[in-house]
Amino acid sequence: MRKTTWLLLALALAACSTAPPKQEAPAWTTTRLTAGHPAKRVKAALAPGYAVVAWEETEGSRIRLYLAERTEGGWSDPTLIAGGGNDTVVDYDLAANARGDAVLAWREGSRVRVRVRRNGTWQNMVQLALADPMRIAVAMDGGGTAWVAWRQKIGSYYRILVARDPGGGFRTWTVSPDQTHAQTPDLAALSGEALAVWQARSDIGYAAFRNGAWQPPGAFRGTFSNTNPRVALAANQALLIWEKNDPGGSGLRYARREEDSWSSARRLGPPEAGSPAVAAGEDGFLAAWEQPDLGGRAVVAWFFRGSTWERGVYLSLPGTMACCPSVALAGERALVSWRQDDSGGKGRLYLAEAGGGGWQLPQDFAEALSPDAGDVAEATPAVGLLEDGAALVAWIQGDDAGVWRVWVAERR
Repeated sequence: MRKTTWLLLALALAACSTAPPKQEAPAWTTTRLTAGHPAKRVKAALAPGYAVVAWEETEGSRIRLYLAERTEGGWSDPTLIAGGGNDTVVDYDLAANARGDAVLAWREGSRVRVRVRRNGTWQNMVQLALADPMRIAVAMDGGGTAWVAWRQKIGSYYRILVARDPGGGFRTWTVSPDQTHAQTPDLAALSGEALAVWQARSDIGYAAFRNGAWQPPGAFRGTFSNTNPRVALAANQALLIWEKNDPGGSGLRYARREEDSWSSARRLGPPEAGSPAVAAGEDGFLAAWEQPDLGGRAVVAWFFRGSTWERGVYLSLPGTMACCPSVALAGERALVSWRQDDSGGKGRLYLAEAGGGGWQLPQDFAEALSPDAGDVAEATPAVGLLEDGAALVAWIQGDDAGVWRVWVAERR
């Protein structure tokens, strides 16, 4: 599609995305969580009566992993999870279900280590791998089964491994084909079902766990470079989005699985769109990404319901740089958070929310959620949302001295 056509589409979207009259601003409570060193890569999860935030902090060349929890009594002090010994933390991921079951996995030295939370208690650490694993992804399904995926070198090739623990211990499978150099896995799970996706050279691979076993893997073939796959899983359907880069330009592609059948790969958004995020709900999916906009970058959101994409909405304020969207979907509610420069070029954190009355969008730069301290980091925030409207957002922001800290905002 010609660039002029995309410009006309952008103008049409901007015209149709006018927000309904602003309601009274909801009450957000903001808390700073820190263990004293520069923070990076925050992740969070929310359940009724419980929230959990994990992040990394750097001390010299060492990276440490911390965790903080919020119950009805408030936020706990940060707990050191890993990186306090001779080995540093390289990667991690965190997920929880609506009951408050959670899974936290990380690479420490040359090992994948996992802790699982069930019945309100974190269980002892479990070690899964010993061969220089990289890029960890986790999921916790609604029944309390923990899933962990990672890249590991086996022989001369990188493979994707997935471990599953329904409550009696982990069992591990190698799910990607041999001789494909698989990497950058993502993972989604429902009760009794999981879907793992990965990059394999120029292809995007996938494998599904259904009826107690892994199905034969498949792939969407590429000709140059397909990267950054993101997957969401709902009952009887799945949505997979990834970035495609080739000599003709960059952009996004998607594929949808209904029952056991995948669609072909299709284009999503304009050229140079990137940084996709996707979440699943009972009646469809929510996707957000960043794309070119009037010399800058905009964050847009689209719902996928039934078998079609509904009309998209520009979320970010026009004429500046926006990036790093994160999404959550619960019932009829949707929440998107992103980083955007304000009118003075300072990075701030913004929110947009959808419900029965349509999207509520920021109307000016003063509506940033982040406090008026240092810049918000160019990193993806973390969001959580419940059907009753309770919400959580976590991000990295510089303090008055310019040191990166973890901030959490909640609406309860």
